[in-house]
Amino acid sequence: MTSPEVQAGSPTDWMDLKTGCRTESLLHPTVSSTECPWDVSGAYPRLAWRTDGNIMGSYTSFSGSKKTLKVVESTDKGQTTFSPIGSIASSTGDLDNCFLLEVPLQPHSRRVPHTGKYTYYRLTLSISYDGGRSWKFLVNAVQSPPEADVLGFWEPFMRVGVEGEIQLSYSKTEATDNQETFRTKSFDGGHTWKVPQCLVCHAADEKKRDGMQSIVEVTDASTGQDALIVVYETTGHGLFSVQGAVTYDDGTSWGERQTVYNPAAGRNAGSPQIAQFSDGGLVVLFMTDEDASEVDWPNGATIKSVASSGLHNSAITVIDRVLVAEAESSWPGVLPLSGTEIMGVFGTNSALVGKPITQTRAA
Repeated sequence: MTSPEVQAGSPTDWMDLKTGCRTESLLHPTVSSTECPWDVSGAYPRLAWRTDGNIMGSYTSFSGSKKTLKVVESTDKGQTTFSPIGSIASSTGDLDNCFLLEVPLQPHSRRVPHTGKYTYYRLTLSISYDGGRSWKFLVNAVQSPPEADVLGFWEPFMRVGVEGEIQLSYSKTEATDNQETFRTKSFDGGHTWKVPQCLVCHAADEKKRDGMQSIVEVTDASTGQDALIVVYETTGHGLFSVQGAVTYDDGTSWGERQTVYNPAAGRNAGSPQIAQFSDGGLVVLFMTDEDASEVDWPNGATIKSVASSGLHNSAITVIDRVLVAEAESSWPGVLPLSGTEIMGVFGTNSALVGKPITQTRAA
């Protein structure tokens, strides 16, 4: 396959977006020219390590009105192939946004015949005991009927917290122009879940579309404190842009919002995913339509990335953008492969591919 041209800014041209102070770093992520095809068509790819050292991936497959959450496997650490191994669930309703962390999730029930309305919103957990080849229903972690004044639960993300609990964060749509990030926890392997709490909230009188969150564990290089960084898309600047926030108490409280990426005027940037290199450097992949001839978001998007030297005194630093994939590309996911290499996955013209991003040092 033909790889897109990589466009990078100067590896020393860093700007601390919180303080406005310039810093220098030799970190310089390089997007590989090699693509790893999944040999399938679909959308919303996500990756997870399995305990046997293989990588498992999930995606949404389309066949007419039927959607299926399918699973692929790579036995060579994502370098050459991803092979289909099973499926999780199928539906003619809105079935999408799968995320893998021991158990995956998928939202929403089918539409009521003749009305076009949803009967119920839910985030459903399924569990596999054979490496993703077969699955069974476990529990609905979050659920709410339309009369509860909710327009959906979307874009789940899972991680293991400091007490060994499963943390599930997701986007809760409260109105067509208002969406917030919530989190619930399970202390028994996903069988029961606590009452959800708002994770990174905006003011009650604000209308923003916060969503597509991704979280990474880091250490503040200036203080030595353990921290989490969350990145998410939001309409805080009018159209979609990428912001982030930092917590030092495993997500109980969060600091002020910080800008991670503002696209060109009148354009969008969203669907961010963040991953870390072993020395603390970070990469954020996202979609943007800033190079499209016209605005038809989320259509016409490319995948780009920004890099960071890490967290310093609560500030997220970023470097100039790098082009990862040409249009039409969408819904990136990320997974650390080694200390210096991260796998980015995304859809491009209905095909799903992976592309390594390597941390190098500028001369």
